[in-house]
Amino acid sequence: MSLPLAEAGALAELLCELTDELLYAPRAASLAREAPWHRYRARVGSGRQTCLRHYPDGRLEITYGRRMVQDKYDPEHSRVWATSRELSRFGWFGGSVSPAHTLAHTALHEFAHLLQAVRGERRAGSVHNTAFYRTLGELHEAGDGERLYRRLAERAGATGLPLGFREPGDEEQARRSARQQAYAALAVGDRVRLRGRDRDYTGTVRRINRRTVSCDLDGGGRLRFSEHADFERL
Repeated sequence: MSLPLAEAGALAELLCELTDELLYAPRAASLAREAPWHRYRARVGSGRQTCLRHYPDGRLEITYGRRMVQDKYDPEHSRVWATSRELSRFGWFGGSVSPAHTLAHTALHEFAHLLQAVRGERRAGSVHNTAFYRTLGELHEAGDGERLYRRLAERAGATGLPLGFREPGDEEQARRSARQQAYAALAVGDRVRLRGRDRDYTGTVRRINRRTVSCDLDGGGRLRFSEHADFERL
């Protein structure tokens, strides 16, 4: 069963508040000196898109998508996010990929992008670069991750918001089983539709590897997906 969208929205709003209070506010004065041109805010988005946007007028806007939060409460969907894979790769939070840990890390991930932008280290085609991961690691080493995780757990618990994974019901389990069978039966030339973070994609299977399938998208471009992707054969 998916996390209700209303609860996902409340958790995304909580991430905005904690980013303001625990990450931005303690650094506001130094950031104002370092980059007097910038204007910061955090907002809740309606879809999956979760990112930092750097606008030409100096706005630095962090968006936390409600459906991203939903994904973090589903073990199968959570694992496809870079922020979940980072916890396993670097061992932050002891490698735990619980919903509360992945959400806290997501806030640090996006704030690291903000610091990256302020320092002039964010360039087209080079976003998740060495400088970014150095900054992200420094935030964890400074204890920001643990502080944000604890405050998130406290406030979510106080308002009755869930902190653990949502186990799929029988209907969802049946859908996943059918999708895995469909994935195993894919062949080159098959037509598929894939659910992305904010839109659907259609295309034709081009190559099948051991772990992923490569698909030529209608209208140009290419996309790879695994058995955990939300897709259907057409």
